[in-house]
Amino acid sequence: MTKVELGLGSKKIWRKLMISLIYGFCLSIALNLFWVPGHISAGGVTGVAQVIAIIFRRYLNFSIGGLAVTDVMNTANLIFIINVPLIWISWRDIGREFTVFTLITVVSSSVLINLTSGLTPLVRDPMICAIFGAVINGAGIGLALRNGLSSGGTDIVGMVLHKYFNISVGTVSIAVNACVVIVTGFLEGWPHALYSVIAIFIGGKAMDLLYTRQQRLQVMIVTNQSKANEILTAIHKEMRHGITVFKDTEGGYKHESKTVLLTIISRAEFADLQATVRSKDSRAFISSTRVAEMVGAFVEPSVD
Repeated sequence: MTKVELGLGSKKIWRKLMISLIYGFCLSIALNLFWVPGHISAGGVTGVAQVIAIIFRRYLNFSIGGLAVTDVMNTANLIFIINVPLIWISWRDIGREFTVFTLITVVSSSVLINLTSGLTPLVRDPMICAIFGAVINGAGIGLALRNGLSSGGTDIVGMVLHKYFNISVGTVSIAVNACVVIVTGFLEGWPHALYSVIAIFIGGKAMDLLYTRQQRLQVMIVTNQSKANEILTAIHKEMRHGITVFKDTEGGYKHESKTVLLTIISRAEFADLQATVRSKDSRAFISSTRVAEMVGAFVEPSVD
């Protein structure tokens, strides 16, 4: 049994493998049915791979020993090649289990893109291609990140920068993709560069809707004094977040003594927090509000 298997149950392993395949399918459909026919840049590593593939196809189309370079330097293969150094960064700075499944996701994406490259495009209108491709791919990335996976590329860069500088993954992706769009403008024309900007923006928003780990919630828990310590201990054990305790508060309806617990968590942890509290006090009152700004130490939820 490997170290990765020791850290995950069999159900989680199969779920992550399934999510890896789902993302690979989403990217392959977005790329081959929408972005390539519409001459749209996907942005990120996929966009870089598209740009390099176009350059080889137009300007470096030669053969070595009877093998056409363009057959090797296609978009699918380039996605894998470019991700190799980023996989190492992920192994060093994010987590080993996360990195192993990210590698699986990258490999499955490359394979599925090659397998679906012969599909007949549904439409060729660049605006429609930009929007539909972005929604499909953005949803796939968000689903992968939500389940502790990454599609590779700028997702890894974004997660590392978010870890150290609290910058959202979507924001990092949009900033990095600007360079890809400029090159796309020179290669495919500036109208297509504009459509690519639209696709990247929509994809970033779709990703942020599903990837909630970077969003913060302030949670207030009102419970009986006799249950407060049990809830406090359980939350610390499960989530390792700091908690502020307000003792000897009074309920306004029955004038009973209560304890109020106040903490900040990621939105992705809210369901787990709710289950933890309910297991100790089924009648506890729980409310949450979105945190607009936060200053101070915050324990990031583990991705492994």
